[in-house]
Amino acid sequence: MTLLTTGYIALGGNVAGRSVAKELNDGAPNFTSTISLNDSNVRTLAQKTSGTISLSDLRGKSHGWTATVTSGFTSAGKGGNIYRYGYGSISPTQGSITDTTLDPKSNATIQYLRWVSANRVELRISGYHTNSGFTTMTIGSTSFSRSSASFSASSYTMWTWNTSSNPFGTSGTQKTVTIV
Repeated sequence: MTLLTTGYIALGGNVAGRSVAKELNDGAPNFTSTISLNDSNVRTLAQKTSGTISLSDLRGKSHGWTATVTSGFTSAGKGGNIYRYGYGSISPTQGSITDTTLDPKSNATIQYLRWVSANRVELRISGYHTNSGFTTMTIGSTSFSRSSASFSASSYTMWTWNTSSNPFGTSGTQKTVTIV
């Protein structure tokens, strides 16, 4: 869930969209633990590592996104020598994903999240976005830092990580993917 952009928001409480503690899953199930604007996890959520911070810095922010990808397979390129495993809604399509709405990026639609045999992992979302809003993408037990990705943005936004290892596994394999 994303914190609301209008109306009240509070540090504590158990109201989705209005409680920073609930967004951070800080003190579940009652969200009554002590929380401060200066806590490192609150600053990370606000994307404000130093300086003055206020509740307005937290509006519209999301702690993360989680989905399950069931890996699919396609081949492309001359002679079908490029292999793709993961999820893609752009032709040729492959695999499936439980949630294509990427909360940390203003609810942009995930167009593909895949490993390409040209030794890279690709995350492509709809629309133009800045290179911010999350720090890490984890596929199963393999983590990818946003800051180590190649980034491009035009009519779509894309992050690319160089890796020779396929984090999605073979076709039909399910992996939990989190972006925080």
